[in-house]
Amino acid sequence: MKNKKNIISIIVCAMLLLGTLVVSASSNSAGSVDDPLVTKSYVDSLVAGSEGGGNNLFVPITVYPGDIMIGGEGTEIISTAEGTVIDNGNGYGIIDTSSAKYINNGEKITKNTILVIPRDDGRGIKVTKRGTIMVKGEYEIR
Repeated sequence: MKNKKNIISIIVCAMLLLGTLVVSASSNSAGSVDDPLVTKSYVDSLVAGSEGGGNNLFVPITVYPGDIMIGGEGTEIISTAEGTVIDNGNGYGIIDTSSAKYINNGEKITKNTILVIPRDDGRGIKVTKRGTIMVKGEYEIR
């Protein structure tokens, strides 16, 4: 008799556990409207980009002597305009991925070089001759 009560108790507990799992799994299934895999605002921010580029495509910008282009963190620049690096006094410069080195404040930028702004702290380039800059990411022209 005692053995029969134990078996019935185990079956009842198993059924309750199974019922709880089924109910919780059906209420918020992954990928549903209630539980999307990615938030809508995240997708919208990727699609819309932000002011001054901020997307996944290079944007051509015509620049003139004296223009200063400040990039946000991770901004990529391909410059056909001659210019110099501005590092906002932090001493680190910007990354020249074409030659695998840093270009420091005041150093010249060669044409058709791919540059990356490592941090959003005022680093960028100052244009010395008219030309075009291709930018991918956030930037500001001063």
